[in-house]
Amino acid sequence: MIPSDVTALSALPLTPHGKVDRSRLPRPIAKEKPVLPATPGSPEEARLCRIWADVLGSKDVGLDDNFFDLGGHSLLVALVQQRIASEFGLSIAIAELFHSPTVRQQAKLIQKREPAEMALPPGVLALQSRGTGSSIFWIHYLNRNLVRELKDDHPFFVVSLTAEDTRASGSAPSIESLAALHVRKILATQPAGPYVIGGQCGGGVLAYEVARQLSAAEKEVPLLVLLDVPNPSRVKSLNTIATWSRYLRYLARRTAKEGARKSFQYVHELVSNQIARALRTKSAATPMRIAQEIIETAARSYRVGSYHGPVLLILSSEHAPHRNFLPEWKAVVPDDLHVHHVNGHHRELDANYAPTIAAAIVRLVSAAGQRSFSCSEVSGSLPETRIA
Repeated sequence: MIPSDVTALSALPLTPHGKVDRSRLPRPIAKEKPVLPATPGSPEEARLCRIWADVLGSKDVGLDDNFFDLGGHSLLVALVQQRIASEFGLSIAIAELFHSPTVRQQAKLIQKREPAEMALPPGVLALQSRGTGSSIFWIHYLNRNLVRELKDDHPFFVVSLTAEDTRASGSAPSIESLAALHVRKILATQPAGPYVIGGQCGGGVLAYEVARQLSAAEKEVPLLVLLDVPNPSRVKSLNTIATWSRYLRYLARRTAKEGARKSFQYVHELVSNQIARALRTKSAATPMRIAQEIIETAARSYRVGSYHGPVLLILSSEHAPHRNFLPEWKAVVPDDLHVHHVNGHHRELDANYAPTIAAAIVRLVSAAGQRSFSCSEVSGSLPETRIA
C-alpha cells in the first residue's frame, strides 16, 4: 500500500521498554481532497461545455469555472452568444452572459427562457431545431428528405408565406418585397448569423433575393443553395420552330424512358393543376398553392442582380433543351459559383439525391470560412462536379 501522507521525524518516541510509543507519534495532517470538476447534469450544461471548449480552446471546462478566469474576454462572449443563438435558437443579451459567467448559470438562463422564446414567427417551421452547424433556412418548399440526411448537424427551418401574408402583400407583390418579409421572419427566428439560405424552383428565386438582402445588411451568409432554379431574367422560351422540335424530341425520349403510364400521370397532374387554378376551385386554393402562384408571378418580372457570395447550384442533367440554367447563373454569380450536376430529372432530386445534395451542402458550409479563391476560379475555370 502507498501511504497518502509521510511525516519526517528525527527519532521515533520509545516506551521505557524500548518499543515505539504510538501515543507520542504526531497525528497525520489531513489534506483536503482535490475538488473534481462537476459533470454536466443537463443537456444544456453539456452543450454549453462543448461551446465553451470550442471558443476557449480548452477541454477542461467545469460547470462552475468563471469564463473570464479561463481566458475569456468580451469578443469571446459575443462568440458564445452567437453559438447559443445558433444551437438553442435563443437570443441572450451579452450583458446577461457577463453577469452569468459560469456554465451552470448560463444553462439556467437557457432553461428559464427556452419555453417562452422557442415560439417561431408565423410561417416558420422548425424541421430540425437543434444542431451545431450553421442554421439552414429553406424558402417556401418543405424538404424533409434533405433534413433527414443532414441529421442533427444543422438546425433546419422552412420559411413560407402564410394566408395573412398573401392577403397583406396585395395583388402584385414584387420578389423584393416578398424577400424582405422572409428576411424579417429569419431575423426574428435567429437574430445573429450565420444563415445558410436555400430554395428550389420558384422558391429558389426568392431565396436568391433573400440572400442578397441579408448580405446587403452585412449578415453572414456562408452559402446560398439553388436546387435546379431558373434565372427568370434570362430564361428561354419555346418561341421558334427549332426549339419546339427539340422539345418534342426530348418529350418522346422521356416518355420512352419513364413509360407511357407514368408520363401520362405527370401530364395529367400538370393539366389538372392548371385547370383548377384557372377555375379557382378548392383544390387550387390551398395556402401553399396560393403562395407558390404569388411567388412565380413575382419571379417573372424580377430583374436578377449580381451576387458575390458562395453559391451552390445543383442542376438536374435530364431537362428540356431550352432549360439549361447554368449560363443564366454564371452571368450574375461571377465570383463564387459551385456547380453540381445530378444525373436525374428535376422531379427526382428530393427523393433520390438528398444524401449527395446534403453532403455537398455540409462540405461547402464547412469550407466557406476557410477557402480563398484564386483568380482563375473567379474569372474562368468554374469547378463543376457531377453527382451520380
